[in-house]
Amino acid sequence: VRAFVEGHAPDVCVVHDPLLWRAFAAALPGRRVLVVHVDHHHLDRVRGLDAPSRSSVELGQAMEEADRVVVPSLAVAKRIAERQAGTTANGGLPRWLMVARFGVDEAEPRAQVPAGPVLYLGRLDRAKGTDALLEAMRGVGAPLVVAGGLPHNPRAESTWRDRWPDVQWRGWLEPEARDALMRQASMVVMPSKEETLGLVALEAMRLGVPVVARDVGGLGELVRATGGGVLVGPG
Repeated sequence: VRAFVEGHAPDVCVVHDPLLWRAFAAALPGRRVLVVHVDHHHLDRVRGLDAPSRSSVELGQAMEEADRVVVPSLAVAKRIAERQAGTTANGGLPRWLMVARFGVDEAEPRAQVPAGPVLYLGRLDRAKGTDALLEAMRGVGAPLVVAGGLPHNPRAESTWRDRWPDVQWRGWLEPEARDALMRQASMVVMPSKEETLGLVALEAMRLGVPVVARDVGGLGELVRATGGGVLVGPG
């Protein structure tokens, strides 16, 4: 980080991960912008942690020191503003906080929805609702395809696979293979208990794939704004 700052002398530095914040704060005296890709404070509560995670602690410090904080959804921006006690008098966002939604590459949407499998993409995680989805699919009678996993913890991933042998496990895919799989799906399901935005939903809807998602954080906001899916409540 120090070599980068000395070599490029940036006027503004945009940091995407709070775990990198301290390094940039020490090396760069200029303006610093923090992008909140994951609201770790809220995720800690969703996971029921007794003590704050390291990511949550680093996020809190970064938000205190940042000249500007950028989040990808209004729902999460309002949550952060309330938590930081920085809401304005008229209920809007404080000047240090702004919304800049993430985007995806354009793609040609499908002409029709095939009678394909139900598709889940992403990490295997209780906070992502993966266990709830797998349990619910027992009584549905439709094939479930899972693209994703736990690439840094193969032992834990194999435990998921062994417990749910009827699932079609595809592992992590490159974008082209992911899009090809989406085009075959009847729907993409996102049972997350927390999402700052829900990029998978955006990737699916750009191809004309219906999304069934939990109404949480930026995910609910995204589906409502586009009309590209159905929202369900907890449980």
